Amino acid sequence: MVEALSDKGKLVSERIIIITHYGVFSSLIAWVLYSILLIVLAISIYFWADLRIARDKYLLETEIVNRTRELSDQKSKYEELLTNYLPKEDFEKLQESTKEKTQRFKMVTVLFSNILGFTEIAEQENAERLIDDLDRFFFEFDEVVQRFHLKR
Repeated sequence: MVEALSDKGKLVSERIIIITHYGVFSSLIAWVLYSILLIVLAISIYFWADLRIARDKYLLETEIVNRTRELSDQKSKYEELLTNYLPKEDFEKLQESTKEKTQRFKMVTVLFSNILGFTEIAEQENAERLIDDLDRFFFEFDEVVQRFHLKR
């Protein structure tokens, strides 16, 4: 219902009926287009996700290559340092013995020890006496390891 004032000041009311046709949006052609749009959207999402996964995989593989290169460089530096300080025969024996001694354990305990005031003791003691004291310390340590059937 629409009401309006005429130019003479009289209130006029009239009923207006508006009929709309939505036939275009519910026709067979529209539903085919909706279906195609939905399929294209689903395929786009699939390829987008696949592209993201491929990118993440590439980044991880690049990180692995970089870390492997860093480890290889570190190993080369380590071997170079050892060859500078050890005779060639000892270095080769060390490499062989570490390969043979490699073991795996389900659980381990690592003990770190410290000799309190070692710097001051080392400054005050003569070298031979200090080496004898350290030798006794390690001997006692080895006895404890053997008594409790530990591995060192």
